[in-house]
Amino acid sequence: MTKLAVLSNTNMDPLRNHLLKIDFLDLYFAGYNQWQSDLLNIESGLSSFCPDYIFIHLNAEEFQSDIYDLINCIESYSKRNKGVIFIVSNFSYTPYSVQTYINKEYQHESKLNGSLYTFAEKNDNIFVLNFNRLISLHGYITLFDEKFWYLGRIIHSSKGFAVLADELKNVFNCLLGKTKKVLILDLDNTLWGGVVGEVGWQNIQLSQEGIGRIYLDFQRKIKQLQQTGVLLAICSKNNENDVKEVFENNKNMHLAWEDFTLHEINWNNKFENITKMAASLSLGLDSMVFLDDNTFERELVTQSIPEIIVADFPKDISTLNRWFITDVVYPYFGKRKLTNEDINKTDQYKRIINREEIKKQLDYNEFIKELNIKLNIFEPTSDSYFRIAQLTQKTNQFNLTVKRYSDSEIKAMSESPNYKIFGCSYEDKFGKEGIIGCAIIKICNNTAFIDSFLLSCRVLGRRVEFTFLENILKELKELKIETVDASYIQTSRNIITKDFYSKYGFSVLEDNRFTIKVR
Repeated sequence: MTKLAVLSNTNMDPLRNHLLKIDFLDLYFAGYNQWQSDLLNIESGLSSFCPDYIFIHLNAEEFQSDIYDLINCIESYSKRNKGVIFIVSNFSYTPYSVQTYINKEYQHESKLNGSLYTFAEKNDNIFVLNFNRLISLHGYITLFDEKFWYLGRIIHSSKGFAVLADELKNVFNCLLGKTKKVLILDLDNTLWGGVVGEVGWQNIQLSQEGIGRIYLDFQRKIKQLQQTGVLLAICSKNNENDVKEVFENNKNMHLAWEDFTLHEINWNNKFENITKMAASLSLGLDSMVFLDDNTFERELVTQSIPEIIVADFPKDISTLNRWFITDVVYPYFGKRKLTNEDINKTDQYKRIINREEIKKQLDYNEFIKELNIKLNIFEPTSDSYFRIAQLTQKTNQFNLTVKRYSDSEIKAMSESPNYKIFGCSYEDKFGKEGIIGCAIIKICNNTAFIDSFLLSCRVLGRRVEFTFLENILKELKELKIETVDASYIQTSRNIITKDFYSKYGFSVLEDNRFTIKVR
């Protein structure tokens, strides 16, 4: 369970029922306007709760303190509690004022938020929730209710709390690495208007005006999403030659054939094609989102592949672009930062497919030799904390303990004398894959315990895991470590790692524990 504390200068208790629907959260709600004392008092209920995340939602009009009072409280708590992530709503005033056009309140709002964002930029454990964006989207009158404020110091309407809970869920999906990896797209009446097999590539709806502009803008947004590290794939019942003519000849196509990692264009059942895609990419079906305008096709995929997200396509095509961002991108593809690995994701997975083609032509030993693999094993710095945390959050198959960490937690362990963290980057004849593995080692005197050991699925089956572990043990030996202990925590996804330690040479103990002497 992820432990979340909620602090505010208003009554936030109605939010509790909405957050209880998020099954991975354990909740603590501070008392009304107790946010400051809870953060500063080492014996407060907040300190006893030991949260992983603290959500601070302050009403600007009730906030009589200086912004640095908030910042000092957060810094004080952070020094005592390493690794805690703060999610802080930005400040907003009511959109009407007795001062009319003098605008002093709005100048103050800008100053508060400017200081808050500057603070967040300098501290990895601060995430600013843009509540003003939600007000712009849904409307102030929809999210706030003066009646509740005077009855019980509750500023938000029922709709307001529901919207806030949904946004927090999206934020947690982002921070905890619960986002998806692949967007699978139908073509006809999804990526463009019309059926290409009936109207031809010249006459599909894709243009600078009218309905065609809707699809053009949609493609632009999909391209932007791909540039954040999301893989694109086509799954369409069509003649492939008809489709290729669109990509080759229609000048309004914003997406290129090469933007898609996989192309399943045939008359097979779409759920069969999607299952094939998952196997080709070595990814779980639960890492995918499927978009299709056809209700029958969506229902068939939903029934056949319960793990996949099948989004309800909008009936009103004019709402397509807003729907795509609010109902697809934010819930399933939220990003806090971009790594080099994210930016190059499409090329990385295309290299996986190229390697598999080579693998089919050679025996295993010849294949490994042909790849000319080079590993770089290093201790992470501030430039790589986020990527190491991302690996712990997203890696499921080759992950011995499946422990999830934030970048601030990785930083705290890196700076602790009780931990040693190793990163592993990979390169072969096809190109650089970036940071693909990490190990977190806890050290106590002359004994080390492998807290986490994991590798990206992109490099499985190439003996990388054994080389990585061998180098770690050599490093630990130089640190005068005599014994290395490890454990395996089984999940439905990491069964392939069950015998990893024993295959390397560790002695097998009870309860999936292992040990090896390094001196």
